[in-house]
Amino acid sequence: WLVFVLILQTIGTCIFLSGFLLKRTVLPDVSQCRNGSESTGCLLPKRHSRAILLIIDALRFDFVVNDPHLDAQDILPYKNKLPIVEETVISHPGNARLYKFIAD
Repeated sequence: WLVFVLILQTIGTCIFLSGFLLKRTVLPDVSQCRNGSESTGCLLPKRHSRAILLIIDALRFDFVVNDPHLDAQDILPYKNKLPIVEETVISHPGNARLYKFIAD
């Protein structure tokens, strides 16, 4: 009985380790600055000295998207509650973007 439990535990551990943990993929190729220095930018001249990337995890896409065609009786409680996102994307199209991410 103990051997059966040990074999079952070993098989379960192997399945867990081979399928559950994420695999890290490393790309060995890196770009090299050939036409300029790193301070001026390798391929194109720098437009900004720094960037801010804001990622909001666990915020559903349909919570953020604003649908102006919804009637008051058809609207769900979470729809059209964040108009600031659409206003920002429309008023600053070069600086703000909204992407829908689907996890694999």
